[in-house]
Amino acid sequence: LKIFTNIIGGDIVASNGVIHVISTFLAPTSIFEAYIDLHPGNCSVCPGGESVPNPDIELPFADDYTCGFYDTVYTPFVTDGDECTSIQVGLAGVCGCPSTSP
Repeated sequence: LKIFTNIIGGDIVASNGVIHVISTFLAPTSIFEAYIDLHPGNCSVCPGGESVPNPDIELPFADDYTCGFYDTVYTPFVTDGDECTSIQVGLAGVCGCPSTSP
């Protein structure tokens, strides 16, 4: 799993040193797993609920993000049905899902 972040602000003086502002929230995997246990979503990239068969395909509209990232890291947090349908319509075919329509 690759998670990328960018430094969007740097050398900000704080009372205990210097900080850098990053574009992504970074946390240990255990925090994400605990959140998913407490707030499970019912969404996956493939409309049939199966794992994406081509997890390493990089998405042309999302730099450095793959089908596998969306399937294992992003969609488990999606609880809104309309948002899930939008993800499936946009990604199922690209990611090679056997069932490509929600």
